[in-house]
Amino acid sequence: MGLKADPQTLVVTRWLAGGAFGALAGIALSGLGEPGIGSWVTVGSLLVTIVSLHKFGRLGPDPGVGKQRAGTARGADGAVRGDETTHR
Repeated sequence: MGLKADPQTLVVTRWLAGGAFGALAGIALSGLGEPGIGSWVTVGSLLVTIVSLHKFGRLGPDPGVGKQRAGTARGADGAVRGDETTHR
């Protein structure tokens, strides 16, 4: 039993992981003596990462996240408590 996710979320997550891996590879190339290639790989990968983060954020909240009221917090015992700073 694996986690079930929306297909669009999986695509964006893969692009995000690929961008992060590419950025690391570009930094490694720069450190290993290929600064010209490494810099372009790093910049391109960071652009992919930024676009992926934007698309991931535009997908909206996870189902069930909006069930908790705004201004509430859960205590150590799991009980929901209101935010005292907003009720003054």
